[in-house]
Amino acid sequence: MLYNFVYKDHLLWELQAIILRSHTLGEILYTLVVFPLTALIFLTQYPDTIKGKILRNIKFIAIYIIIEVILDRYGEIVYGYGWNIWWSLAWDCMMFPIWVLHYKKPLIAYGVSLVVVVIVLLLFPVCSSQATQTPAISCDLAGGDSLTTLPQTSFLKLAFFVFYILF
Repeated sequence: MLYNFVYKDHLLWELQAIILRSHTLGEILYTLVVFPLTALIFLTQYPDTIKGKILRNIKFIAIYIIIEVILDRYGEIVYGYGWNIWWSLAWDCMMFPIWVLHYKKPLIAYGVSLVVVVIVLLLFPVCSSQATQTPAISCDLAGGDSLTTLPQTSFLKLAFFVFYILF
């Protein structure tokens, strides 16, 4: 849900309202049901051996990416602003280990999560609504001269991210 707040007018991916009839309903379902249940199942009886941990992570990453490929194939998810299935794979490869880290050492996980948030904001800057709606102004992800961002808004959103992560 925080993603929808930060990237409200600049969605990197969007669940289509075909099955659930509402993007917002889909995001709420994922945030309040799918992710918590996945975390519970993923962390329950988490293996002690390195091989077991690696296999557990690969298994859950594969499940998530297969589901996303299916959603993409049937038009249930649309990517924008440079995001694609490979970024989703990278996100999943980061997300599951951070869940384990958060379970075992939450303070370290907060720091790592903050770094991830900053990296995502740098890779996929939040552009002004003027930049995305005005043809003469573009939001170029390559970081060229045409990039138009709102520094104050981005700072406020980053501060909100930090607040959310820490509390």
